[in-house]
Amino acid sequence: MKQKTLFPVLIFQLLFIVSMSAQEGYKSDVLKYGDYVYKESIKSLTLSPAANVMSMPVITLGGRGQLWLQFDELADNQRTFRFTFIHCDAAWHPTEGLQLQEYLDGFFEDQIYDYIFSSNTIQPYVHYSTLFPTDRMRPKLSGNYLLVAYEDGFADDPFFSLRFMVLEPKVSIVEANAIRDQRPGSHLEMQRVVFGINTEGYSIPFPERDLKVLLRQNERWDNAKYVKPLNIRGSILGYAHYNDENVFDGINEYRYFDTKTLQTNTLNVGKIDRGYEGAYYVFLLTDVPRRRNYEAASDINGKFFIKTDDYPDSDVEAEYAWVSFFFKTDIPVQNGSVHVVANFTQNRLDESSKMTYNYNRKGYEASFYLKQGYYNYLYAYVEDGSFVADIPFFEGNHWETSNDYYIYVYNRETGDKHDRLIALEKVSIGF
Repeated sequence: MKQKTLFPVLIFQLLFIVSMSAQEGYKSDVLKYGDYVYKESIKSLTLSPAANVMSMPVITLGGRGQLWLQFDELADNQRTFRFTFIHCDAAWHPTEGLQLQEYLDGFFEDQIYDYIFSSNTIQPYVHYSTLFPTDRMRPKLSGNYLLVAYEDGFADDPFFSLRFMVLEPKVSIVEANAIRDQRPGSHLEMQRVVFGINTEGYSIPFPERDLKVLLRQNERWDNAKYVKPLNIRGSILGYAHYNDENVFDGINEYRYFDTKTLQTNTLNVGKIDRGYEGAYYVFLLTDVPRRRNYEAASDINGKFFIKTDDYPDSDVEAEYAWVSFFFKTDIPVQNGSVHVVANFTQNRLDESSKMTYNYNRKGYEASFYLKQGYYNYLYAYVEDGSFVADIPFFEGNHWETSNDYYIYVYNRETGDKHDRLIALEKVSIGF
């Protein structure tokens, strides 16, 4: 397909690169290089494989798989949305020196064509969805990508951004497992990820220099770790470390609530009220710290899914409600803040997920405007100046907790401009 040069998109790309902060590109004032909603009207944003909506957004280079983007805009009228991709390096900075035409086939932007208006809801909204890649726009390179969506004609004013990855299998991850840490001081609290990388048939002359191996727990990015190989045995790079390099807090099972119906109280729902103009207000049961107690639960590790049992079509008939959280603590924390950590807050540790201390009720409270469904969440302490959530501070730390771990292997060959994603594996621990 003949490429179409879109001047606004090129300017958009240039603005992103120029406005990068020195420390982390996605902390730019213009664009956050991560999962981020810039407009409050955008809700229920998800990106997943079309074949499995609970899986991570990854497709294989040259394959036929597609990702499914879905979101709502709280509005009465339809808007023309377009989106583009930005190639990023292993650390989620925009890849320097790489032009759009080098990593995209077809056009340099695409339009979201599918939308439908809400029905039988108090809150009007428009539900949008699209599948990609298509022949109109397709990634040419493997690695990390940022999808950026904006209104037609306003490419420099993004509505949201989302991470996804394109896999180019070159090596295999072997003997991967998530296990209980065996060291005496942490065997009751910590979990360890052990694995090897089989490079047979793929030349990596200097693995410590040319490979970037990232470990990630559940859907979080704040506590992701880069690891180096411990040893090399023939074509196998070993990552069975015995120090802190590949160890994570076990944390606790995610808390959860269910708003699939607004006609009666369900899981963790204490009260449902109808407010002004019929709006719904859902008050969750009071939560308390659980540092010492492991609570076994069948959770979905921080994710959520949209569903209503009140009407047949969850996409356009699920209602929105103000969901109020109350976390009981006798005194407020010092030198930090309390946040709700979950996929519905995009695991962000900023004002959007921050709770406020109520001195009369003696606890932290927050409300979020959420579509009907099933949700997971945790409470976290974030020290002033930190970008990492301290979840054990309130939730405890237990080796028994079921967690998902993702292993990403990136490689930049000599002469390449970009980091290839050459292997990816998911391992889980749970009892």
